[in-house]
Amino acid sequence: PHPPPHTMADDLLWTTRQAYGVGAYAAAIAEAADLEGLSPADALARDVLVMRCYVELGSYEVRERGA
Repeated sequence: PHPPPHTMADDLLWTTRQAYGVGAYAAAIAEAADLEGLSPADALARDVLVMRCYVELGSYEVRERGA
C-alpha cells in the first residue's frame, strides 16, 4: 500500500517549497525562518531548502541560526 498523499495542511514546508519553486529565494528563506516546532525530518528538509536558496542567490557564506 502507498502512504496517504500529503495535503497543503499536512506539509508545513509547502509555502517555502512553493517560493523556492518559483525562484523567490529570499521569500523562501524568510518563510523558513518563521517555521517552529518541526519534526527532525522536517527541520532537515527546511535546512536543505534554505541552503539551496542561498546557493541560487550566489551567497555561499551562510550563517548559523542565532549567530
